[in-house]
Amino acid sequence: MTADKSLIASMTLDEKIEWLEALWASLESEADFQSVPDWHQELIERRLKRMREQPTPGMSVDELFTKLASRKK
Repeated sequence: MTADKSLIASMTLDEKIEWLEALWASLESEADFQSVPDWHQELIERRLKRMREQPTPGMSVDELFTKLASRKK
């Protein structure tokens, strides 16, 4: 299936949003968003275990932004 880009380009913003909402609704009805793959669950459990065994203080948002800004220099 190919999307007709000229049709999409001719749509108003409201029409595009309406189309996206309909598309999303059709995806929700077809997909199983509730199931998490086993490997995801195992990864989460390992990371939580490591965090509980070796907690780190983390950093504030301001500290993170300062650290990221210093990398750009």
